[in-house]
Amino acid sequence: MSMKLSIVLGAGLLMGLGGYFYSQSSDVQTASLIGASSESGVASTSESYSAEQLSKMAPADLMDMQKQSFTAVIAAANNTSEATNINERPAYISPAEWMMLSSVADQKEDPAAELVRLVNLVRFNKQLELLKKSPSESDRQILTEAVLSQLPTRIQNKELSIERAQSIQLQLIEDLYTNQADIRARAAKEAERIGAVFAIEQS
Repeated sequence: MSMKLSIVLGAGLLMGLGGYFYSQSSDVQTASLIGASSESGVASTSESYSAEQLSKMAPADLMDMQKQSFTAVIAAANNTSEATNINERPAYISPAEWMMLSSVADQKEDPAAELVRLVNLVRFNKQLELLKKSPSESDRQILTEAVLSQLPTRIQNKELSIERAQSIQLQLIEDLYTNQADIRARAAKEAERIGAVFAIEQS
């Protein structure tokens, strides 16, 4: 893999994965989405590149693809369900990410299932990353609900601990509501969904 591609993957894929390959508990302009929807409603694109083509691209072009994939994450956030069947690269996965995810998945006993899992994980971590970038109010609400809805699956897949998931829950909920009663009610509901306990001392 060329140095250019490695740099972009380091800044893009590893950020999207949240360091997953190192520790399983760690944490624009609108792109044109080409293609159709799969059975799970995942927007996909038929555009693909070989490793050789990607290695010859300028770093700026590779980073632009990465930015477009993040834009597509917001566009896809209204659909909070997990992807279940992926035959083409989703628009929110850049070509460089797709190449590496496919390569990693091919090394597993069930490549198709592993690719689905990795794509869902990258989407989740990109949503978390975007929430740190001060999105608009409407995008923030959409991304927050998308992240909260996916936490049970992240725990089930052993990609997050219950403690880490609850920490994410509380951070997002406190940013979503201003009324303390609303915060407590939503936190208790979300904690139950991940098998955690939410308790607050009464003053």
